Amino acid sequence: MKCDSYSCIGESHIASGKPCQDRSLHWCDDKSGVSIVIVCDGHGGDRYFRSDIGAELLCKVTKEALLSFASTIQKRNKKLKNPLFKGRPFTQVPTVRESQETLPRQSAEDEAINQLLSSIVAQWREKIDIHASETPLSEWELSNVDSNYLIDFEQRRNIEKNYGSTLIAYLQTNDYWLAIHLGDGKCIMFDSNDECLEPVLWDEKCFLNRTTSICDPAPIDEFRYSFRGDGDFPAAIFIGSDGIDDSYGDGERLHGFYLNVLRLLASEGGDSVHKSLEESLPVISRRGSRDDMSIAFVYDENSVKEHACNLTKKQIGMLDIEFAELKDKARAKKRTVDEFAGEYERKRASLRKGDTKSAEFKACEKLRINLKYADSEHKGLLSQLESLKKQAISLYDFLGITPPEKAYEIDDSEPNYLARITSFIDGSFGKECDEAVTTIETAELDSSNSDVEIAQPAPEEVVETVDLTQAEDADVLRPTSNDGEEVIETELTTVAEGVESAKSNVSTDAECEHTDTLESTAPKEEDVAPSSSVLEDIKRVLDEAVKPLTAVIMHGKEHKELNKKNEETDSDSTPGEV
Repeated sequence: MKCDSYSCIGESHIASGKPCQDRSLHWCDDKSGVSIVIVCDGHGGDRYFRSDIGAELLCKVTKEALLSFASTIQKRNKKLKNPLFKGRPFTQVPTVRESQETLPRQSAEDEAINQLLSSIVAQWREKIDIHASETPLSEWELSNVDSNYLIDFEQRRNIEKNYGSTLIAYLQTNDYWLAIHLGDGKCIMFDSNDECLEPVLWDEKCFLNRTTSICDPAPIDEFRYSFRGDGDFPAAIFIGSDGIDDSYGDGERLHGFYLNVLRLLASEGGDSVHKSLEESLPVISRRGSRDDMSIAFVYDENSVKEHACNLTKKQIGMLDIEFAELKDKARAKKRTVDEFAGEYERKRASLRKGDTKSAEFKACEKLRINLKYADSEHKGLLSQLESLKKQAISLYDFLGITPPEKAYEIDDSEPNYLARITSFIDGSFGKECDEAVTTIETAELDSSNSDVEIAQPAPEEVVETVDLTQAEDADVLRPTSNDGEEVIETELTTVAEGVESAKSNVSTDAECEHTDTLESTAPKEEDVAPSSSVLEDIKRVLDEAVKPLTAVIMHGKEHKELNKKNEETDSDSTPGEV
C-alpha cells in the first residue's frame, strides 16, 4: 500500500492574515502492513483562535493512538479464540444519538473502538492543556481576538473551544480496515468491486456552518465509524476537509475529482500527483471555497491501474446515457426556438409604423424575450454536449481506445430564424421600427448570398458568460467557516445578485483561461474527464456551475425589462409572458 497527504492555506485566510487551520498526516509501514491517513480541520470562528494548533495536536495524537490500537489488537487476537475484526463484513456505525434509534454499540469491536476514541479525546485534551499553560497569548491574539474569549482562556474556562477541530482518520492493517469520522469533510472509497461510496455514515448535525467537533462536551458520542475484516480491502480511499467539498459539492462531482486523482496515480505515479496537488489545491481554493484544503489517501499500487480503467469504463457508460438524453433535449429546444421565431415574425409583420404603445406591440416584445431566452437555453444545451464530448474523448484517451465513430456527433446547426431576425432579438422596435423592417427585408433578400454578414446583437445587450473559476471573490461557491456550536447568520441574497457579484470580479489573468465549454444543466452533478493534471480536471468541474447561473442572470434581466414595459400597459395585455 502507498499513501500520501497534503494541506494548503485557503485564499480567505491569506486575505485575513489567519494561519492555515487544516492539518493532514500519512504513515505507511510495509513491514507491519499498517497504513494511516488523517485529516483535521480546525474551526474558523473567532472563538477558535488556536484551532490550527488544536488540529495539529489532534493529528499527532490520533496517529499514536491508531498505532497503539493496531499493535494491541494484533497481540490480543493471538490469544483470542474469536479474533477481533476477523471475518467481519462491511459494518457502518452511526453516532450514539442515531445508534439508539437503530442498533446499539454492543459488539467486541465496538468496545475496542470506543476505547480508542476515548484515548484520542483524553490525550488531545491533555495536550491542549499543556500548550495553553506553556504558551501565553500572543500579540496577534491580544489584538485580534474578542476580549471575552481571552478572559475565558486566561481563566481556563472551556479552552477546548479555542482549539476545536474536526477529525477523519483511516487505519488499514493486513487483517482489517477502520475509518473514524467526527465532524464534516468527506471520506470517499473506491472498493474492490469498482464502486465509489462513502463508507462512513453522514451526521445530519453537520450542516452549512455547523459541525460536530472534538471540542464538544461529549465528542465520543458524536463519532461515527465503519470497519471490515473479511479480507476485502478497497482499491483506494481518500479523505478530505470541507474546503474541497464546498468547491465541488456532494455527489458525483466530488467523486469525479477523486477519481481523477486515482487515474493520475495509475498513469503518472504518486510523486507526480503530489506535485500536482501542491500546484492545484491553492488554485481550487481561490476559485472555489476559498477555505483551507487537505487531502490524504491510501491506495493499492499493484491494482490501481486496473481499478482506474474499470471505473473509467463505467463513467463512459453513464456519460453516453447523459449525452443521448441531452441531445434529445437540444433537438426539442431547437423546435421550440423555431416555433417562437415564426410566431414572432408574424406578430411583428402586423405592427403599424411607429407603434410602440398598443397591446399588440407589448405582446410582440414579450414574445421577443421568450425567443431570446429559448435561444439561450438551446445554445447552453449545445455547450453541454460539447463539454460531454470532450470528457468522453479524454476518457477514451486514458484507456488508449479510439471513441466509436459518430458516437458523439452534435447537431449544432443554427435554428432557422437566426439568419433573419438575429439583429432584432436584442433590441426593441420603438422609434426604429421602420429600420428594423428594412433590415429584415434586406437580410431575407440576401440570405442566399454566402458572403452576407448576419447582424449580431448590440454589444451592450450581449449576455456575458460568468466563469466562476476566474472569479477572485465569487460568493456563490464560498463556504462558511466551521464554528462548532455557534450559529452564524448570513444575509440571504438572490442567485442573480450573487452571480452579478461574481461577474464584477472576473479575473483577466492569463492563468485563469480555459478552453472547455461550460455545463449548463442545473444542479446535476457529474464526473469530470481526466487530464494531464488535477488542475485541468478541477476547472472542468467548477465550470459546470456557471451556465445555469448565467441563464438565471439573463432571465432576470429580461424579466425586469418586461416588468418595466408592462407598467405602461394594463392587465389585459395579450399573453406570452416569460
